[in-house]
Amino acid sequence: MRKDVFELANHDVDCPENTFLNNFQLVNSESSIKYSFNCLKSKAIGKEIYESSTPINLTEKENKKNKSVNFLNRHNIECKNNYVLQRFKLIKHMDKIHYIFRCVKANCNGNDNVKTNDVEVGKYDLENFKDLKFLIKENQAIKGFQLNVIESLWSNKYEYSINYCTLDDKLPELKINKHESLLLSTIQHDYVTSILQLEKQDVNCTDGVLTGFGLNTSVSEKINYLFNCKSLSLLENREIQSFETADATLTDGNSQSIDSLLKTKINCEKGYALQGFKLERKLNKNGKIQIYYKYSCLKVN
Repeated sequence: MRKDVFELANHDVDCPENTFLNNFQLVNSESSIKYSFNCLKSKAIGKEIYESSTPINLTEKENKKNKSVNFLNRHNIECKNNYVLQRFKLIKHMDKIHYIFRCVKANCNGNDNVKTNDVEVGKYDLENFKDLKFLIKENQAIKGFQLNVIESLWSNKYEYSINYCTLDDKLPELKINKHESLLLSTIQHDYVTSILQLEKQDVNCTDGVLTGFGLNTSVSEKINYLFNCKSLSLLENREIQSFETADATLTDGNSQSIDSLLKTKINCEKGYALQGFKLERKLNKNGKIQIYYKYSCLKVN
């Protein structure tokens, strides 16, 4: 049974979220064709995706309705740097075709390419495509592919050229960045230095986790936090937990000192690191001021 290139438009090679395309092969029988493909999970795969397509092109010459497989060589599926293939599908437009495809963000550690074996195939059909095979490791993801046509007077041969990247799932740590919160007055209207001034200080690492912080009082009658953040790759893949500490009640006057912070405790679970914190306050039912921390912990391993 002849199977022309339009048969491929009935099949969607689509990997689910948080996975990548590791391998694919056309399975051909007397009555039908289908794709067999592998979708694998990896910590190196992000959530950011984009979709693209190849240009629309012909499948025939001079109005010959042959729908030739040869014309697939005009379609080069290729993800941009640090993205890998997650989906591809052939689309037909009358007697023309193109590919749509989806790429997902990935932490790649080196790119390479490989070619399949070449097979002899009839000019217009998909016979013997099942014999086109390639093998890459489980930590390698397809970035793109293109069919190569080797033409001669006697026969046509085909092969796939496959571009792939080796995934790095160790989630490498990046550089340390220095930050500081707003520099504000420590003095209230009654000329008493109050711990409540700290509620105006927001310590937050938007691109990673805290590696250190300290209270800066080097400017007279002003205060702020100095803190260091270590950036982490694939931040969108990491779970964030948000917490509040237990309430600590303040009384009047000079007791609004830093000693009150001894009653609060910030703690992240094993495998998590502190991303940020901020002092908050509220009134209890007796009209007393209570302080507590809001803080977030980011999964690091």
